Amino acid sequence: MPFAGKYMWTLTLALVAVLAVAPAEAESGAVAGRAWLEGADGTEIPGEYLRVYLASAPLEIPQVDLAAGLAPLERQSRLNSGHKTLFLRFREKMAAPGYLVDNTLSGQGGDFGFPAVEPGRYWLVVVFPAMIRGEKVAWQVPVEVAVGRTAAAALNAANLALPSR
Repeated sequence: MPFAGKYMWTLTLALVAVLAVAPAEAESGAVAGRAWLEGADGTEIPGEYLRVYLASAPLEIPQVDLAAGLAPLERQSRLNSGHKTLFLRFREKMAAPGYLVDNTLSGQGGDFGFPAVEPGRYWLVVVFPAMIRGEKVAWQVPVEVAVGRTAAAALNAANLALPSR
């Protein structure tokens, strides 16, 4: 009986460890998304290797005045300034405890994901120096995570935080 008792104790400890971990995973959700822009010919250009952040609060998005009739150089200067301001705001918030929940890198197809996220409201944030085919991209898209569900997110031209051109 000592032999069986030794293995029964090991099996009991292993079962307790599994039960201790399982509830935490069962009480979470996930986020799955994709980042892309559309080319002039209508084809999708994936956001390859973008750093995507999962944040607990939104950033204040700077206003960029792109009034009609701006000279191309002035327009680009204003866009650059807006992206820089957003980046600096993000860097400042990034240092605050609890602001960043997680981060990941998108793949070749622009796909990204965050497994095992506690339920709640979050923001997907992408800031400078993120670029897709030479165009600066910045996103701040809200996402709602529910227990046992995967929240789908699309980062595209329709929901850019700042214009890319």
